[in-house]
Amino acid sequence: MIASLAMYDLPQARRWTNRLWDSIASSLKSAGIERVPRDLTRQDDQYPVWTDPDLLLAQTCGYPLTHKLSGLVRTVATPCYDAPGCNGPNYSSLILVRAGTYRDLPSLKGTRAAYNGQDSQSGYAAFRAVIAPLAGGKPYFSETLETGGHAMSVKAVMEGQADVCTVDAVTHAMLARHEPETVAGLQTIGFTPSAPGLPLITSLDTASDVLDALRRALEQAVGNQNLAETRSELLITGFQVLAEDAYDGILAMEQRCHDFGYSTLA
Repeated sequence: MIASLAMYDLPQARRWTNRLWDSIASSLKSAGIERVPRDLTRQDDQYPVWTDPDLLLAQTCGYPLTHKLSGLVRTVATPCYDAPGCNGPNYSSLILVRAGTYRDLPSLKGTRAAYNGQDSQSGYAAFRAVIAPLAGGKPYFSETLETGGHAMSVKAVMEGQADVCTVDAVTHAMLARHEPETVAGLQTIGFTPSAPGLPLITSLDTASDVLDALRRALEQAVGNQNLAETRSELLITGFQVLAEDAYDGILAMEQRCHDFGYSTLA
């Protein structure tokens, strides 16, 4: 089996991510679950991890969950984070510009936008959703730049290669804590619409008793006083098991963009 918790796995936070996994793995082994991986899998391309039939646990984004991963995985739970822009299991993205440049969304017309990837809810789909009502079905930005990651989008704005990007609330809070210099020159001019946060998933082949054990392991990690510092460093306050249709709101958000005639961030 394989496990990965890569979505907020900054180098400075990896020891805390490892401690969280150690707790989860220990709980699973105590529950009699076999083939629990000792170490987390860490690799740049997460799709092979997410689609592996031996996937025990990983974290993905809501957009892949509702698109390429639809029908291929089961949701385990959604983490709750303590960060501006988060509310229970839901989150938003911060709309970031260089300090002293742009004041609101209308002032961004004709500027350059950076985004991490088109399969990102927080960096692309939610960004598109806030622009769609303003665009009138026409291109809104003079240029768009795909950066490959939130940190790279932040860097593009900081260095003047782009004027605006959206970064999910947890990533921004983690950067502010562990790499404050990377966001020090930026200001927030708004938030994107809220959506369920990045879900924890398991293979569609995972047995129901293993799924139950995973959820119990997460509950135990929240209640474990020895993990208080770990949870604080990772900004985790809890986990919630959401209804099966909770992430349908992401599809509805995308459909509204199509209704506005603004299917592509441009």
